Amino acid sequence: MLDQRYSRQILVPSIGTAGQQKLQETSILIIGGGALGSHTAEMCARMGIGSITIIDRDYVELSNLQRQTLFTEQDVAHKEAKAYALENHVKAINSSIEVKGIVADLTKNEITHFVRSADIVLDCTDNFDIRFLINDACILHGKKWIYASCAGTYGNIVPIHPGVTPCLDCLLSGTPFLNGASCDLIGVQTTLVPFITSIQCSLMVRMIIEEKKFDGYYFYQVDSWKLEMNKFTISRSEDCPSCAKKEYNYLHKPFSEDAMQLCGRDTVQFRTSARDREGLDQVANYLEQHSLPYKRNKFILSFTYENYPFTLFTDGRLLIHQVNSKEEAKKVYYQLFN
Repeated sequence: MLDQRYSRQILVPSIGTAGQQKLQETSILIIGGGALGSHTAEMCARMGIGSITIIDRDYVELSNLQRQTLFTEQDVAHKEAKAYALENHVKAINSSIEVKGIVADLTKNEITHFVRSADIVLDCTDNFDIRFLINDACILHGKKWIYASCAGTYGNIVPIHPGVTPCLDCLLSGTPFLNGASCDLIGVQTTLVPFITSIQCSLMVRMIIEEKKFDGYYFYQVDSWKLEMNKFTISRSEDCPSCAKKEYNYLHKPFSEDAMQLCGRDTVQFRTSARDREGLDQVANYLEQHSLPYKRNKFILSFTYENYPFTLFTDGRLLIHQVNSKEEAKKVYYQLFN
């Protein structure tokens, strides 16, 4: 049955039966379940990657449907957590593989556990704080990973092998023309996303099958508007604090519980003590006592107070939307819960 499912892929000479077997024995970690992550998860499932773990902290919104595959209007209506929705959709595509969705805001306390358990890590995030955490964790555990980003009509992909190739710190210090813009600020062309994920997954397959023979360690840059692609050689920095000195500055960076304004979203994030489903029960009871209606699913409780939308996750994150500053958000937060 499996040979029939992957028959067309097995016919590719560079993959074959042996290569397909390697894919089915591989465990990958996808960090980020948005535009890049949803495309990548689907592609990996259809190719027969044996074990897929998807980590994402967000929920499905209407604006996601333009570029984030697998998500549906029903996911939007139910305000489903992206990782949970992707787990269900990917399992419906391929029931013969292991798929796990983790709804969490990945921090230094959790990342090493997930990276340690994966054979290869795929960066599908949209911010550099998480990417530098990935870089440190992969160096610490000697795991190969692939950095990917897209915004506007431009995308970047860099396969990284700790100890062998330049790491993300080397790349940023030696490549001033890196496009680090956010799609929340400048948008993203729909067709760019599968362009980038196809390259990322193609590199991943080669890294898995060719192993030590893989020679594609370049910085790839794509323009989906002009249909141009370039690749550049980058060099390791002998003074790199991450891969040369192994200082792990991002893994050692102090964790902050302070309110944080999310880039480009008019949203402020708080961390609360409601860090499980019992915590959500307590908040739900509190809202009922104050005659405030709410909606709830497996991972998220949402409601509106004084015209401000609130979103509370089971890991204790509370988002207050449509606010212009942390001060405004704190005022509403303490007004409600005090």
